[in-house]
Amino acid sequence: ALGRLVGTAQTVLSHAGTSEAPVYFTTDFAGTDKPSDLTPSAHYGGPVSVEFPAFSLSPGVDRSAVESELRSLEWLRPAWREAVLTSLGVSAHKMTLDAQRQLLTQAGVPIEAAFLSLSSGLAITYPGMARTVDGDPREDPDYLLAADKPGTHWRGPYPSDRGPMLSVSASVYDSEHRFRGVAGFHVSLGRVFEKVQLSDIGYVDETLMVGRDGKVITSSNPDRALAALPYPDVVAAIERGESGHVERDGKLITYTPLRNLESYFVAVTDLEGMAAKKHTPKVPVAAWASSATAPTPAIKPPPARPAPKPAPAPEPTDEDEAEDETPPPPNRPRPRPRPKPKDDDVIEEKNPFERWENHP
Repeated sequence: ALGRLVGTAQTVLSHAGTSEAPVYFTTDFAGTDKPSDLTPSAHYGGPVSVEFPAFSLSPGVDRSAVESELRSLEWLRPAWREAVLTSLGVSAHKMTLDAQRQLLTQAGVPIEAAFLSLSSGLAITYPGMARTVDGDPREDPDYLLAADKPGTHWRGPYPSDRGPMLSVSASVYDSEHRFRGVAGFHVSLGRVFEKVQLSDIGYVDETLMVGRDGKVITSSNPDRALAALPYPDVVAAIERGESGHVERDGKLITYTPLRNLESYFVAVTDLEGMAAKKHTPKVPVAAWASSATAPTPAIKPPPARPAPKPAPAPEPTDEDEAEDETPPPPNRPRPRPRPKPKDDDVIEEKNPFERWENHP
């Protein structure tokens, strides 16, 4: 999801802004000139726009200096919804706008907010809502962590008014390879794991969120070092994008990808502790109740329909017989068909013995 958002931002920033669509700053959402689609949100605790992001300017930056970028980034509007909804495993273009609005404003998705902070001082947050912008976004920890650096960068977990959060960010460049800013997501850790069910494992000692490089992002064990997992075969499997389980040193390690979050969920089970608590180990495949991380269910093919009975062949007619005649070989004239005698025609038959009878 982040890779697609970064790629789209790089494309629109490489072209001069021509969009004439309305733009809204964070102060507009609380005023009279606000988006018409503002919807009360129980999840966010205030009116939210799912069609328009909220723009803001760093202190000392004049709007006229970033007007071209402002108009270019208006083309990014559909990409915001697609990126955020993708964290729930759904596609925005397959949903009606009302369904998208209901999902984002009432139910909520793992990506709580998306952002793009440009080096020019222009910043965007999605979904759009009234908020107070404190300080310069270019001094935000997520911006400093990823600014003009390769790869994706995780930060957290850290507390927020909606529970523990993680941030993931990456640099944005234009077509001339100039650094333009940082894009990223604020991810609700509770939303990611709130419906995870490990009934197939039975007993879990530690849960972890691990990056595609095998490095621990966060763990339920506060003493866990944020370094690579101490299981090289599991790290190698994660780097290959696989899922499964292994037994190492009396522990059962289960790893499953968190779709669209570029990370993995890992569960570590102490087999001895599980036996002491009289838990019976099962096939360790996590049963994900949330569609945010659930694997796509297998689709059973419909039962085969019986083959239709062939229709009876029509009886041939004189015209069909004429059409079915084999054409003559090439370079040979087609023989003329004999005319059919009519009923009133008289056919005069010749006597084959006539010449013998008249012979002297």
